[in-house]
Amino acid sequence: MEDFRSYSPDEVIHANLTESARRMEQIGEMELAHLIELATDILAGNAQLQDFIASLSEQQPEPIDTGNSVLAQNRRAIASMQPWHEDWKRVQLCSALRMGLGLGPCEIPKLYFPEPEPLLNEAQGVIVYQKSNYADDAYLRFAKVIPDARARNAHSFQLAANEVARGRCEYCILPVENSAEGPLSSFARLIDRYDLKIVATYDVPTGDGNRYTRFALLRRDLVIPAVINANTVFECVIPGEGAPTVASILLAAQMCDLRLCRLDSRMRDDGEVLTPVTHFVFAVSGGDLASYLLYLAMQAPEYEPRGIYQHLL
Repeated sequence: MEDFRSYSPDEVIHANLTESARRMEQIGEMELAHLIELATDILAGNAQLQDFIASLSEQQPEPIDTGNSVLAQNRRAIASMQPWHEDWKRVQLCSALRMGLGLGPCEIPKLYFPEPEPLLNEAQGVIVYQKSNYADDAYLRFAKVIPDARARNAHSFQLAANEVARGRCEYCILPVENSAEGPLSSFARLIDRYDLKIVATYDVPTGDGNRYTRFALLRRDLVIPAVINANTVFECVIPGEGAPTVASILLAAQMCDLRLCRLDSRMRDDGEVLTPVTHFVFAVSGGDLASYLLYLAMQAPEYEPRGIYQHLL
C-alpha cells in the first residue's frame, strides 16, 4: 500500500480515483462475463450467438476519465452516477444481444416465454364471466377479436377464473380498474391466485358516460400479439425488495423507450407469508420491448409477465 503522507490532498484524491476506476473496470469485466454466460444459457442453441459474443468486448463503454479536474473534485457526483452507469451497460448489452441475433425491437421469440398448454377442443373460444350489463358490453367487444367466441355464464368472478385455470374455458372476463377507485386490488389478488394472463382490455362507460370500468380478457397462458401498435401494453409484476430497484427498472424502461402508464405496490398473500410486489404497466409503441425483456430476464428473473396485449377502443 502506498504511503500518501508525502502527497498533496489533490494527489491523494486523484490516486484514489484512479485506483477506484481500475477496480471498477475489473468488476465490470467480471460482470460482463457473467452476463454473457447468463445470456448464453438463455439463448442456447442459436447459431448466430457464438460469433456475436466474441465481439462483445467492443461494446464496453469507455472508463471515466479520472484525470479530469472537475470530476476529481466532485467524488459525490461520480458515486451517484455509478448505478446509472451500471444500468446503462446492462441495457446496452441486451440491445447488442438483440441486434446480434437479428431480432427487431418488437420481435418476441419463443425463447422468451414457454409454449401455451394445449386446450380441449370444447374449451377453445369459450369466454366465461359473471353476467351484468357492463360485463355483457365487454364480452361483445372482446368477441370481435376472438375467433368463434362463445359465452358462458358463471355465478362468481372466482368461479370464472377457476374455469380458465382448470382448462374448462379458454378465457374469462374480470373487472380490473375503474375511474373512481383505480386498480381493483381484490381482482388483482384473484389474477395472482390463478396466475392468469391478460389478452386484452376494454373500458366500458358507466354512469353518466364520464366514468368507466376497465375489463380484462384473461387466459391461462401468455399470448403474444401479432402486431405491436399504439395501443399495445406490457404489464408485469416483480416480487420482493432490493435489487433491481424500482429506479433501475424504470431507468431501463426509459432507455428502451417504453412509457410508464401505471406503477403501484401492494402486499401479496403467497400462502403463509405476505410478499411485497411492484406492478408495472408500460406502453410499448415505438420502443425496444425485446431488449427490455432480455434485461428483465437477466436482472429480475423472478418477474412475472402479466400480459403483452392491446387495449381495445
